[in-house]
Amino acid sequence: MPGARFGPRAIREASTRYGFNDRGNRTSGYWDVDEERRFLSDVRIVDCGDVDTLYTDFSYTNSSITETIKKILAAGALPAVIGGNHSTTPAVVAAFEALGPIDVVHIDAHIDYRDSVMSVHYFGGSPMRRVSELQFVRHIAQLGLRGWGTREEDYKDSLARGNRIITARQIKGWGTKRTLEEIPKMDRVFVSLDFDVFDPAVVSGVGSPTPGGLNYDQVKDLLVGIARQSEIVGYDLVEVNPLVDRTGNSAVTAAWLNLEFLGAIFDRDHQ
Repeated sequence: MPGARFGPRAIREASTRYGFNDRGNRTSGYWDVDEERRFLSDVRIVDCGDVDTLYTDFSYTNSSITETIKKILAAGALPAVIGGNHSTTPAVVAAFEALGPIDVVHIDAHIDYRDSVMSVHYFGGSPMRRVSELQFVRHIAQLGLRGWGTREEDYKDSLARGNRIITARQIKGWGTKRTLEEIPKMDRVFVSLDFDVFDPAVVSGVGSPTPGGLNYDQVKDLLVGIARQSEIVGYDLVEVNPLVDRTGNSAVTAAWLNLEFLGAIFDRDHQ
C-alpha cells in the first residue's frame, strides 16, 4: 500500500508533541523514569531536511541519498535516516564504503532478499539482497521474520550467504537476551528497522502489516542491546505509512523509538 513517502513528515509532526516535556527547565535531553536518569543531555541533534528525490529517476534518487549520507558522515555525525520505503536502504548503506567493513542488523517481518521483479532490482522487497552485494558489508543478521511473506528461494539464498536469520517466534520464545547472544559478533553496525516488524495490533500504519509480530518493549530491548554490544555507525527507520493509520499511533511510536534508540547509542554509562 503506497504512502510511506509521507512517513518522515508524519514522524516529525508526531515528535513535536513531546517538545514541551522539559520546557522551562534549563536541561537538555530527556528523563527516563524507568532508568531514573537522563539521556542525550550532551548530544546535539540536527534535522538535515529531506533528500531530493525524483520518483521517475531511481538512479538520481539513489545518488542523492548516498551523497547526502556521505556529507553527514564527513561532518563526523551519526546518520539517523527516516524513510520512506525500504528500497532506500541500499543507497544509505552504500555511503559507508569508506568506513567499512561494517555489519548490518535488519529488523523486519520480511526477508527482503528478492533479486528482482519484472527486471526491477531496486524495490521494497530487495534491499537486503542489494546490501549483501556491497563488498564492505560483512555479517548480516535478519530478525523478526514470520509467516509466509518470505519466499523459500530468498530464505535459502540468504542462508547460503551466511546471514543469521532469527524469526519473530524465536525471539518471543527465547527472549531478547538470548536473541542478542545468537547474533554473530559484530563490531561496527548499521541497523535497518522496518516498522512492519511490529505486530499490527501495536503498529498498524505500515504498507505490509503481518500478524504475529513484536511489541514495543521487544523491539526497544533488541535495539538497546545491539547498541550496548556493538558500535552503531548509523541506522534507518522505514515503512511508516500515515495514509493507512488514522490514529497517528504509528508515527508517534516511530518518533518515540527513534529518540530512545539514539539515547541507547549515545549512552555513556554503557560504553
